[in-house]
Amino acid sequence: MQKNTSSQNKPCAIFDLDGTVLTGPSSEGRFFLYLLWHGVITLKHIAYYLLNFLLTWRLRQNKSFYRGLKVKRLKRLAKVFAEKHLRVSLAPSAIKRMREEEERGRKVILLSGCPEFLLKYIASYTGCEEAIGLQLEQKNGVFTGRYIPPYPFGRGKMLLLESMPCKRSKSSGYGNHISDKYFLSLLSEPYCVNPGHSFRKYCNKKGIPILYWRSNKG
Repeated sequence: MQKNTSSQNKPCAIFDLDGTVLTGPSSEGRFFLYLLWHGVITLKHIAYYLLNFLLTWRLRQNKSFYRGLKVKRLKRLAKVFAEKHLRVSLAPSAIKRMREEEERGRKVILLSGCPEFLLKYIASYTGCEEAIGLQLEQKNGVFTGRYIPPYPFGRGKMLLLESMPCKRSKSSGYGNHISDKYFLSLLSEPYCVNPGHSFRKYCNKKGIPILYWRSNKG
């Protein structure tokens, strides 16, 4: 995670990535298929994933398919993948809102469960100041298949936000999933983006504004 040297009093604008700023399937899901198609992820890595699932019964937090993959290689592939396949899925309305938040004096931050090595390349196309994603454990230049807590999803995002040097009483947040209610509850100006049924119902009940953002792809 990048070190933040900004003032404790600076307000922030916190943006979720998948389904909020980035439209379509999840960034990591698409990257997994890209790695599979190019033979980077093999049957061996899928076996690691299945074994971990049988031991833990976790899907979202199961990162065993990264086990044994070289960090430098994945970073190179992530840069190419983000440029060719994810950049076009960024919602122009989200980028516009980021610039508006900057004009209001807020520090724009991407907060996502997407692995940080991929997230930083996506963030470079949005112009946001900081990207905080899932930190995968690595040893001797190789991913171990484990991650460093907290996992940036649900209450995990809330824990990360609580540790950020942001003035939450004057900060905004944007999320698309019912699990985003936790981090949004800490901010004075929450927004509900492209919600599903349960999150739309929650936002209507709480009086949270609902926004709809789409990419240029439709």
